[in-house]
Amino acid sequence: MGGYAAFVWPSLGLTFVVMLGLLVSTLRQLRIRQRRLAALEAEGASRRPRGGSLRGQAPTVTRNGGDERSGEAAS
Repeated sequence: MGGYAAFVWPSLGLTFVVMLGLLVSTLRQLRIRQRRLAALEAEGASRRPRGGSLRGQAPTVTRNGGDERSGEAAS
């Protein structure tokens, strides 16, 4: 490696550790959110249709953060 092995291998090891930590964190969050969704559905909550709106249309957000359909500003 032309004398660079002392820099390359620790960098590779650190990258591997960080990527493994991100994978573990992501899987942990997935399980937490799946349990929360199951609990909400057991309480009777239902999912919204895709698109984020009950009417099937996504709300249009104005510059001040308000919803144009309702005319209300987001708080």
